[in-house]
Amino acid sequence: MGDGPCGPNSEIFFDFQTEQELPKNEKNYLPLAQKCVDVGAGLERIVMVLQGKKNTFEIDL
Repeated sequence: MGDGPCGPNSEIFFDFQTEQELPKNEKNYLPLAQKCVDVGAGLERIVMVLQGKKNTFEIDL
């Protein structure tokens, strides 16, 4: 969490790990520290996730 252009916010990150690589933890969800959520989802980042690429230089946009 940090101070973004509009103030403090919670951030969401996309995890590229496969299901087999994930640690076996209970699904405990904690409340967000800030109600504003910064997903960092610019067009090129959304396309990267949808096309299954590891960086924005590999997309076909």
